[in-house]
Amino acid sequence: MVKYKSKGFILARPLSFNPTEKLFIAMNVFWLNGFNESSLAMLLDEMSINKYSLYRQFGNKEALFSQALDYYNREVFSPIIEPLRQLNGKTSINAYLENFSAYIEHTQAQYGCLIMNTLSAGNTLPEIHRKQAKDMAKELHCLLKKNFKLAKEKEDLKQEVDACVHFTIMTIQALLHTRKTMGLKVTKSNICFFQKALRDW
Repeated sequence: MVKYKSKGFILARPLSFNPTEKLFIAMNVFWLNGFNESSLAMLLDEMSINKYSLYRQFGNKEALFSQALDYYNREVFSPIIEPLRQLNGKTSINAYLENFSAYIEHTQAQYGCLIMNTLSAGNTLPEIHRKQAKDMAKELHCLLKKNFKLAKEKEDLKQEVDACVHFTIMTIQALLHTRKTMGLKVTKSNICFFQKALRDW
């Protein structure tokens, strides 16, 4: 809302766009191109807003990217890993893989993972953005470890917990790369193979 004066009163001018819709568009621009390659001109063009509206609603490019990462966490990443929060051992891990399998059907999955893409950019990004991505990656690591540990305690896991966690994360990264380079069918097949292997761990 923009405030302006009229006859001594401060009134609010309604926005001419939906901020959530514009943030979704910005997230996809960053997801596809990365922070450094997403120019302000590109963002303004894709979001169909002017520079004043962008700064008024979201702040500068760095602030917009931070909000885009939060949006990704809330709308994409968090729902995918939700089964892991139930802490049901292998059952939770398999449900997470089912969510991941559904996620990679979306077009955006061809862009990889915004978290991993951000981490891969390393020191070229501001620390605040790297921390946001690290925190999300850390949550996945911790939840996987808790569930593998529970499976071990239930004698439902023959392998070592840390090895299972690291291999699972490595596999997820490989599957995202496969989705980008070899397509959906091959990726889905590989997910099924991994799920079968998980049952025998």
